[in-house]
Amino acid sequence: MIFVGDIAYPNKDIVTEEKLFPKVFEGQTIVGNLEGALTPKDYSVNKVVFNDFSLLGKMSYAGDVIFSLANNHITDIENGIENTLEFCKKNSIPTVGAGRNLMEASQPLLLEVDRVPCFFLSFGWDVIQCKYAKQNSPGVNPLEPKHILRSVTEIRETNPQARIILLFHWGYELELYPLPMHRELAFECIELGADIVIGSHSHCVQGIERHKGKPIVYGLGNWFFPWGIYWQGTLRFPDFSKLELAFEWDPGTEKARCHWFLYDGKQTLSHLSSEPVDGSKIVKAKTPFKDMNHKEYISWFKKHRRKRRGLPVYPTYKDPFRNKIRDKWVEARGRLVPMVKSILGEKTPR
Repeated sequence: MIFVGDIAYPNKDIVTEEKLFPKVFEGQTIVGNLEGALTPKDYSVNKVVFNDFSLLGKMSYAGDVIFSLANNHITDIENGIENTLEFCKKNSIPTVGAGRNLMEASQPLLLEVDRVPCFFLSFGWDVIQCKYAKQNSPGVNPLEPKHILRSVTEIRETNPQARIILLFHWGYELELYPLPMHRELAFECIELGADIVIGSHSHCVQGIERHKGKPIVYGLGNWFFPWGIYWQGTLRFPDFSKLELAFEWDPGTEKARCHWFLYDGKQTLSHLSSEPVDGSKIVKAKTPFKDMNHKEYISWFKKHRRKRRGLPVYPTYKDPFRNKIRDKWVEARGRLVPMVKSILGEKTPR
């Protein structure tokens, strides 16, 4: 199977299906983050992210497709989750990570991939505006440590031979490195039985580590997220977001490969190279913290993180009281920053 990052497809005529998923994807199971609800309407004049319904017709070039819905834009449009679930169901596309209520949102997706039973679990972090599902209201599967660890433990205890695949929408946008608490959480998940951890939301490729031989991909970056269309044509990203990763992983052999692509800032993805994860110079460059213990990484992250303006460091998930205070601060900052950017006329939304 191949994991790709954010998919935001705003227009039915924007690309052919071969350009959306090039030759390397042919016949593969594709797992992608659907960054925004499916809709037949054009919302490009609004400050929302959405996917044109015609995207579903562009998927036939690939093999099976799985959409992760646990992200901060799936609820941008009213009834976005409900409509997306219905569209995907009618087109036989499995989804995971969001639902009409908490029970549905937290339901694992069980599929057989290459004759291997695989459980997919997807979670979104409310600090980055992922709306959590409640008992009687729609939303995403909560990225809450106790809930995540309990979910992994329950699946592993009852399905010892299955693969457990975790999809996390986490961290700060345009941050080059994972938050210390999220790295710590990924390690803990693997110790409890997860087989692979895949991250998204950063809009740029982050590093890759192994823990107990299991891969952790902290951030895939974007996949198809065209610049100059959303938000009345103003939405774009820094140039370092042009490097994109399609991460291939075989659930049977657990072999992994990186497929590197370059986005041209318009609508074209160019295949740069494909290589094993181990020994990759790009992976090494993006993971200078490889093999650091948790305490070392906290110190390193504080010195090297990119996003510093008013954003707190989350050292550990095991300090919920202080983390709640940090959450409130980030929430307040999230309301203030858009107003400041609007006054300054800043073009980038980050």
